[in-house]
Amino acid sequence: MSTRLPRLIPASPRLASSRLNSTESLPKEPSASGLGGMGSGVSTAMNPTLDAPEHGTARARWRPTVLSCCLISLAVACVVLGVWSLARSGVSPFHQSPPGHWRTVRKARAYFDRGRPDLALKTVLDVRDEAPGAGEAMVVAGFSLMRMGKLNDARLALQRGLRLQPRQPRAARVLAAILLFLGDGPGGIRWLEHAAKLQPDDAQPWRTLGKVHHDLGDLEQSARCYTEALKRAPDDEPLRLQLVETLIDANQPTEARATLSAPNTAADHSSDPMRLGLSARIALDLGEVELAQESAGQALALAPENRHALWTRAMIARRNNQLPLAVDALEGLLKTRPEDLAALTQLAQVQAQLGHREEAAKLMERQKVVTDRLAAMDLLSKQIADQPSDPEPKWKMGLLAREASQWELAANCFRATL
Repeated sequence: MSTRLPRLIPASPRLASSRLNSTESLPKEPSASGLGGMGSGVSTAMNPTLDAPEHGTARARWRPTVLSCCLISLAVACVVLGVWSLARSGVSPFHQSPPGHWRTVRKARAYFDRGRPDLALKTVLDVRDEAPGAGEAMVVAGFSLMRMGKLNDARLALQRGLRLQPRQPRAARVLAAILLFLGDGPGGIRWLEHAAKLQPDDAQPWRTLGKVHHDLGDLEQSARCYTEALKRAPDDEPLRLQLVETLIDANQPTEARATLSAPNTAADHSSDPMRLGLSARIALDLGEVELAQESAGQALALAPENRHALWTRAMIARRNNQLPLAVDALEGLLKTRPEDLAALTQLAQVQAQLGHREEAAKLMERQKVVTDRLAAMDLLSKQIADQPSDPEPKWKMGLLAREASQWELAANCFRATL
């Protein structure tokens, strides 16, 4: 009975030499998993069963040297020391989510962008602290509430969001719009100015400020804001014309002409009826009657309803005692602007000069109705600002807006009472 040799001991020196020259018989280097857990890879390499055959002169298989063992031990020690140091410093060596509410904010924004403000609002309802992302979460809540028609709740959410994180220009603009709609003019102006500071190159906040100040009757401040907007958008033709109209209303015809005639490389507007009408109005205010009459005629040939040209023609006709022509021009103006108090007053005076006392009396009564309505709307605006949660002033404002054919304002007022 023959004794069977172990597998790792070759039967002859020749066979041993053949096997040692083959890379398949060499032990593999320790794997990454073996180093991490000090498993079979390391133990096999450091404790081979047999390093070489007992017979023959072939080279022995790889065995770790003292230096390699030291390097491995040093690497393991460094890993352990690093984990221990992080643990002592309070920082986990494992992956952590960033602190705050950023994951909640991203989820809520995704719902809002998909047209689900209800789910967006539900997502951020539990955000009640002041951790990072809380301000952004409150802004998402404000936008969602606004889309759902709850303007007063939206106002409160946006105010809290901007208190926690003031650097949110879009939120500042939306909050300003809500406050202005609710009648809080000073509050709306304050947040529009805040948005303008956050985005110094954006013309839109300044444009809105110009309109708000104009509606509030502060024409000088309105012109200043429109000028700032035009600096940021010099090729915006409607913006330029808004500034010119404001300067005319503020009795600054020289500045209005300079603004209107400033070089504008965007397009040629020399035959624009709006520009021609404004030029006529400026010339009239500067006493240049012939130029005013010529410009008004050109504007009316292109756009018969141009209000500046109609006003210019009416004033020149009245100066020349051409009262029927003045009546025609003023009536044409009132067809497009029935609430224009200046036109109502001028037409009543012309009708009185013509001896049409009944017509003049009707016009004066009409003027009184408009004046009283404006006063009532101004009072309601103050009540809405003082009591934003009270639906009654908003309902009354909606009724007055509907009476004045201000359909958009009326719809917004009625919606705010829901």
